[in-house]
Amino acid sequence: MIFAKAVNKLSVAHPASEEELVEFVEQIAPKLFRFAWATIRDYSLAEDIVQECLARYVVYRDKHHGKSPPLRWFFTVVAHLCMDVFRQKRQEVQLFDQLSLSKSGHAEISDDNQELSVLWDAIAQLKPKDRMAIVLVYYHDLPLKEAAAILGTTPTFLKTKLARLRKRLRNEVAEHDEKI
Repeated sequence: MIFAKAVNKLSVAHPASEEELVEFVEQIAPKLFRFAWATIRDYSLAEDIVQECLARYVVYRDKHHGKSPPLRWFFTVVAHLCMDVFRQKRQEVQLFDQLSLSKSGHAEISDDNQELSVLWDAIAQLKPKDRMAIVLVYYHDLPLKEAAAILGTTPTFLKTKLARLRKRLRNEVAEHDEKI
């Protein structure tokens, strides 16, 4: 819920002064990084994506002033940059090995919790847009309306999609538990 309150604060207006911009970036950069990392699963690529997003904001901030809440704009840009990375990787590697995770990647999230590790493995096997939906709604606690706007879909479609994804993830975790 703390994130939801910060979302309301960040969703209101674009920063006007340099001090507000610095404070705004300090608040939003960690959230953007977590979103990019959870989507891409590569620390250095996630950092690059956040830097590119922030650079685009500085360059184009006068263009976007007042058109949409800045938080939505940031998450949308990060989502698009993540999709660009997926496209580049797809061109480089035919089988898209990006989805196989190393155990070291789980250490930051799971704290050696086997069940959570299995869940993140299952999430990693989802399509990029599905993974983004899960991360935005359940990890970043964004309202369906905001997450749908970021992903370019309707809240109703996103709600249905999330229900199907939850069922799929539940089944995959249960299958893993039966194997053990």
